[in-house]
Amino acid sequence: METQTKVLLFIGLIIVIVVGFSLTQGDDTSAVTNTTGDSMTEEAMDDTDARMVDGVDGDMEEAMAGEEKMLDDDKEMMKDDEMDDTMMDDSEPTAAAAGQYLAYSPDAVASSDAENILLTFSASWCPSCRTLDANINENLSSIPAGTEIYKVDYDSNVALRQQYGVTMQHTHVLVDSDGTMIKKWTGGNTLGDLVASI
Repeated sequence: METQTKVLLFIGLIIVIVVGFSLTQGDDTSAVTNTTGDSMTEEAMDDTDARMVDGVDGDMEEAMAGEEKMLDDDKEMMKDDEMDDTMMDDSEPTAAAAGQYLAYSPDAVASSDAENILLTFSASWCPSCRTLDANINENLSSIPAGTEIYKVDYDSNVALRQQYGVTMQHTHVLVDSDGTMIKKWTGGNTLGDLVASI
């Protein structure tokens, strides 16, 4: 709004200068005619015009310098406003980072402070396991904050399978940080399916 006002003032100043120039030109010509009693010679007219143009040029330069200073001041104020906005943004809470998809290890689960810890038993020879794995990897940023999904190798983690009663690949077990089972289910081909079941 301030910039529009300044532009309008600048345009108004130009109009005043042009009108003043026109009036001055008429006054000077009549004054010279009245004083000498004769019409001005072409050379005298050119000289008068040159002096008037110099005066207008000087006024214009002054006006433009003033406008440039106002624009610089506006830019400075805008920078200050942007800095204030940035400082305000820093004080606002930021979006929580996405959850994680990790290779299973007992230590990782024991030290996790995630709200949801999900073990997904997967085998390389299982087509539905490969489909789910690909979908999770394509959508890592969509894993909800506070959720950690651990990919457990079905074939090599026999003791863990027995602990949770997992009898087939593509089984998912939700546990707490102590490893206590909260929930168990089988199936789901997308990250969305897993998240909906948690």
